[in-house]
Amino acid sequence: MSSVCYLMSGAAHLPYLATSLYTLRQHWQGEVRVFAWPESFGIARLLCRDRGIRAGCTMVDPDYRGKNAQFLNKIQVMQSQPYGPNIYLDADTLVNGKLDELAWAGNEYGMACTQFGSWTTKGGVIRGRIVRLREFPEIQQHLIEEVTTKIYPSVNGGVFACRPDSPVLPLWYSWSWAARSIFICDECVLHLMVPMFRAANQLVVLPGNFNSSPKYARESDDIRVWHGHGDCFVRPNKSRRGTLLWLGVLKECLQKNVGSICEWLPSIRHKHFNRLLQEKSDTLEGIPELQALCAGPEKD
Repeated sequence: MSSVCYLMSGAAHLPYLATSLYTLRQHWQGEVRVFAWPESFGIARLLCRDRGIRAGCTMVDPDYRGKNAQFLNKIQVMQSQPYGPNIYLDADTLVNGKLDELAWAGNEYGMACTQFGSWTTKGGVIRGRIVRLREFPEIQQHLIEEVTTKIYPSVNGGVFACRPDSPVLPLWYSWSWAARSIFICDECVLHLMVPMFRAANQLVVLPGNFNSSPKYARESDDIRVWHGHGDCFVRPNKSRRGTLLWLGVLKECLQKNVGSICEWLPSIRHKHFNRLLQEKSDTLEGIPELQALCAGPEKD
């Protein structure tokens, strides 16, 4: 039995969780589990209890709360599941198609990663992030050279599927913990898992339509999952298409009051979302009720 899992850390991303769950239930009838830190648990439980969402909600309180804590905790959560395969989705995703192929690949190989769009390790941004792993002697250095001198798909940790007993998970966690001081340590380390485990058929990389950027995707792509990386769902200067896409889903959630969103959304403080409302951007055209509901003074 497969399930889709989320990990909700801080409360700022709860609006993303609402829209992701709402779109997920249009394409997924199986089990859904939300794991929430104490500061997000109350609202996450409201969302999960919505009759259109029907998800389990479990509180988790990680011992480590430092840099990259959410990224590390998600690996622990996926290891702790009683069965699998399970799909992990970041909250800042919108599900746009069937996920069965992702679940199947996670079961068949034990770990199914997803390429971020069409990005590869040849790109300067990705390569620059990966080479920072040279600072950590715990990490096998030859793998860093492998993925930065050859062309590999650039994998993203926001969408993946796995069995809880996958041998990838403990090593991914261990090396990410060692590198926890650097930006998105888990994603940097995940790139090294590809050459290490793919040859043994213990890992597969699915194409970028399962992890698609609204900023870079083509209209012709068969998008299964939109990923609002870097808050591009609420930053029209970064991705106007992404912002319009997400606001359209948010409007539906407000109209249906999914998970009592109309009651709790005004209390959420998210710098980019709040700025979007205050600027009265033309991306809000047709959603005047959103401005009226959410606009308010910034929290001190």
